[in-house]
Amino acid sequence: MKIAFVESWFNHANTVRHPRSIAHYIPESLKRQGAEVETIQPTVTGNSIYLFKKVFYKYFTDKKYYHYLEEAVLRKEAKKLDEILNKPSKDISDADFILSFGNFATSFLKTDKKIIFWIDAVMPALVDYYDYFTNQPTNILNKFIEIEKQGLQKATAVFCTSHWTMNEAIKMTNSSKNIYFAPFGANFDFEKTQEEIELSINQKMKNETLNLLFTGYFWERKGGDIAVDIVRRLNELGRKAKLIVIGANPEINETDKNFVEIVGKVDKYSEQERFCSYFYDSHFFILPTLAECAAHTLVEANAFGLPSISHKTGGLKSIITDDVNGKLFEIGENIDNFCNYIIENFEDKEKYKALCLRSYSEYKTRLNWDYGAKIIVDTLKEIRNG
Repeated sequence: MKIAFVESWFNHANTVRHPRSIAHYIPESLKRQGAEVETIQPTVTGNSIYLFKKVFYKYFTDKKYYHYLEEAVLRKEAKKLDEILNKPSKDISDADFILSFGNFATSFLKTDKKIIFWIDAVMPALVDYYDYFTNQPTNILNKFIEIEKQGLQKATAVFCTSHWTMNEAIKMTNSSKNIYFAPFGANFDFEKTQEEIELSINQKMKNETLNLLFTGYFWERKGGDIAVDIVRRLNELGRKAKLIVIGANPEINETDKNFVEIVGKVDKYSEQERFCSYFYDSHFFILPTLAECAAHTLVEANAFGLPSISHKTGGLKSIITDDVNGKLFEIGENIDNFCNYIIENFEDKEKYKALCLRSYSEYKTRLNWDYGAKIIVDTLKEIRNG
């Protein structure tokens, strides 16, 4: 089975701008499941007229403008992709399926090949959910949603990273036909063994300070302030605790600096040893995010046997199962409930170790790229043969 994987310039699913994005892990995971995959890199980038429109919308209408939602851009992308697919090349022209992350590159393709999507959300679910999709020009947004809807309806198969995304796609298309669940995995290339995980668990249980790890750049949306409130409350309750922040660089008041460590950016590839050390030394991963489609960081935490704590939002219920690999709380829930859960599970060492090992087991069995890729390859084989 051969798959043409189409990258797009207009999201993070391209290896030109983001060498270790999902555009790297998707084809590699499909290859490990026996599929032959050829990648087509982005064909359309920006244009000065769209820069002008961005400035116009920002300063004259107070609207956010994303030119990749424009029909003209989508048509231009599809036209160039058609030219590539129609070349007499055995590497691409004989592909059984065309796969893309979302429909940016494939909306207006003129092909009889089967098109499939792997998505973590649909636009109607993102409007007023992620702040950078709020307050867009109504005419452009509505047109894009209609295009996206038609693309999903015509697709041979749509694979969703969460049951939340599945439900939103079904709501959008008024049909559950050809919509499947296939989760993403952790975005790194290294793999930790059971022995390494158990050793790290045994080592950090000797640490009297309870370490909570937070990673992310969008401090407010990811609930960074809530994480600070939780670690502050833990200390007030008599449990010595520290919050380690990777990525974001928020302003922290002098009092909170006693138990909040701002690390800054740590590259998981070029600084792998340092990156891993923070996960090994932490007891819980905490991400009280207010809006999230599919948080890779929760999966990455589980890959280190680190239980994940977050909110019931977006697709996170498909990642975290309460008391199996962490806990999800309601948005706005009293932070004492977070604290009680952390203390209860940490102070009982056998209970804590079992929670860590279950978290690692969840990663190994279902929260990894190979698991999602196998679902896709098996499904596409049935479609091709049926």
